[in-house]
Amino acid sequence: MLKQIKKKIRKLYYIVLKKYMKFIYDDKKLQNKVVFTSFNGKSYSDNPKAISEALHLLDDKIELVWLFNDAKFKRKEVPNYVKIVKKNRKNILKELTSAKVWVDNFCKEKWIYKSKKQFYIQTWHGDRAIKRILYDSEHVLTQEMLEEKSCDLAIAGSKFGEELYKTAFHYYGDILCEGSPRNDKLLNITEKEIKKIKEKLSIKNEYKILLFAPTLRRKNSNSHTNQNVGDLKIEKVLQTLEQTTGYKWIALIRAHAAVAGLTGIETSDQIIDVTNYEDMSDLLYITDLLITDYSSSATDFQLTRRPMILYQSDRDEYLKYDRTFYFDLDKSPFIIAKSMNELIEIIKNFNNVNFKEASEKLDEFYGTCESGKAAEKIAKIIINKIYG
Repeated sequence: MLKQIKKKIRKLYYIVLKKYMKFIYDDKKLQNKVVFTSFNGKSYSDNPKAISEALHLLDDKIELVWLFNDAKFKRKEVPNYVKIVKKNRKNILKELTSAKVWVDNFCKEKWIYKSKKQFYIQTWHGDRAIKRILYDSEHVLTQEMLEEKSCDLAIAGSKFGEELYKTAFHYYGDILCEGSPRNDKLLNITEKEIKKIKEKLSIKNEYKILLFAPTLRRKNSNSHTNQNVGDLKIEKVLQTLEQTTGYKWIALIRAHAAVAGLTGIETSDQIIDVTNYEDMSDLLYITDLLITDYSSSATDFQLTRRPMILYQSDRDEYLKYDRTFYFDLDKSPFIIAKSMNELIEIIKNFNNVNFKEASEKLDEFYGTCESGKAAEKIAKIIINKIYG
C-alpha cells in the first residue's frame, strides 16, 4: 500500500516538474549551445564524446555543455573548451531549456520537456545487440520513454540497429545509418594513438593486450554490487596465449558501468583492473584479443577484424535470470566458448582460427553500415540546426 502511494506521489511530482520545465522554456532564450550526456552523466565517453570533439573541430564558436554526476572530478578528463556542469535537476532545467540541441546515449528522464524548436539526437550505446533491451526485454522497465515522441534523430550503425529503434524504443522517426561515432576511430586508429593509450595505462608497447569485459548481471546492477567472473581463469588464458603466439600478454579487466567491479580475478602483475578508466573505446583501440559474453562491445570490436571470443559458461543461467537474445547464438557467426576447456582449445588453435572471416560474416549478419565518418556527419547536421 505504502509503495503504491509513493509511486503515485512520484508520478505526480514528475508531471508537475515537466509542466514547470515547459513553463520556464522560452524560444527567444535558446542559445547556440549543445548539451551532451553519456551514460546518464557517468563519463566523458562513447558516441557523445566523438560527436562533441568533431563538432568543436568544425565550429569552435558553438558552446558545448556536458552534464556530469561528478563535475569536479571530470575536469581533468575533459577538454578545456567544454563547459562542465553538475547533473542535478536545477542544472538540467537550466541547460536543457536554453540549448538548441541535445545529444545523449541513454534514455532521458521521463519528466523532461522538449520544444519542437529544439533538436534531440539519440545515439544509444550499441545498436548491433545480442541481448534484448528496453521494450524488447521482459526484464527491463518499459514505461513510456521520452525518446518515443521527442527524439528527432536516432543514430545507427547497422540495418539491425534501425529495426532496434522501432521495436526496443518504439521510435519511428528519422534514423541516420552512417555508423556509431565512437567507432570512427576504431576504423582509423593509428599505431601512434595505440602507443599513446598504452603509455597512459603504463603498458609497454611490446605487450599484446587481452581485454575481458563482461556485460552486467541484473542482480549486481540493481544494487550496484561487485560481479563475480565465475569459472574464468585469466592467468591460464594468458599462459596459453603466450605459449601459442610467442608474445608477452597483459590482461585488462573491465566491469560494466552499472556494477561496482569484478571479483574472482586472480592477483597478478599481468592483470590490470581498468573498470575506472573513462572511455571503453580507448581500450578497444589497443586490444589484440577481446573476451566478452553478451556485450555489444563485441560487435564494435569485430570492425577491427582482430580476434574476439564470446565466453558464455553461464548462458543457461543468464537466459533464465537476465535477458533473452535477439537470435540463436549457436547459429550466428560469433566464435563462442561455453567452458574453460573450450576457451583454451580455441586459444591453442589461435593461429588457425579465421577470426577475420567470422568478423566479415558478422558485418553481413547485422547489415553493418559503418562509414568511419559518422561523427563528422552528425556534427554538420548539428551546425545546420544551430544556424538554420
